[in-house]
This record gives sequence, structure tokens and C-alpha cells, in this order.
Amino acid sequence: MGQSTDALMAFGFDLGEEMPESFTYDEDDGFEADEFLLRDYDVTIPEWTPGIGQDYWRKKDELIAGLPVEIITHCSGEYPMYFLAVRGTEHQARRGYPEKAPQRAIEQSEIDALRAFCEKHGIEWQEPSWHIFSMWN
Repeated sequence: MGQSTDALMAFGFDLGEEMPESFTYDEDDGFEADEFLLRDYDVTIPEWTPGIGQDYWRKKDELIAGLPVEIITHCSGEYPMYFLAVRGTEHQARRGYPEKAPQRAIEQSEIDALRAFCEKHGIEWQEPSWHIFSMWN
């Protein structure tokens, strides 16, 4: 089993190594960004029950896609760092597979949502921009 370093690109800014104090999560389970954001935005997902299967995951993915921000883990799994991004701007290139880097226009409403999230969580505002960073898998 080998190691791979993937390139990531997204619009936002680096949160560094430490989670903001207002981020609540289960110490035993670790930090699951999408789960945290669903709770943070008071989005309720249907309870999983046997037999619901793919409908559950499809609905959950739809709800996550509707959130305005995303928290991207980078650096490595053992020593994670965090990046706050406008949802839908993350792009990944796997080691050895060059990718065109799509850069779309960012709407002011998306930046406003990022700023509101920062204000809610006491995160010092940084002017967001396109960044490239890596994840060691």
C-alpha cells in the first residue's frame, strides 16, 4: 500500500490546525465536517432505518450540497489542517493525473455566507481567494 499526495483547490481561506472553539463534535468519533455543518445550519436529515438505503444517502447528499460553506481537511489524516471554503469550489487532482483547474466566478452572496459563518463562530475574517493545497493519503 503506497502513499499519495493529491492537490486540492478551493475558494476560501485556511483555518490552520486548530478547530475554532465553537465547533462542537464527538471527541470519540473525531470531526466530521458535513455532520457538523448539517447540525450548525439546523438541517435535519431523515433517520436511517434498515431498508431506506440509497434514498437516505441521496437525501443526505442533497442536503449537504445545499449548505453554503464547506470545511475541507487537508495536509494528512494524522495531522489534519482545515480550510473554510465556499461550497462547490473544491477541486481535486489525484497524483499522476493532471486536471484542468476550473475557476468559476464567486458571487457576493457566497462571500456573505462565508462571512456570516465566520461571525457566528468567532473566526477572524480573512479575504477569501483561490488556494491550492495538498492532502497526503
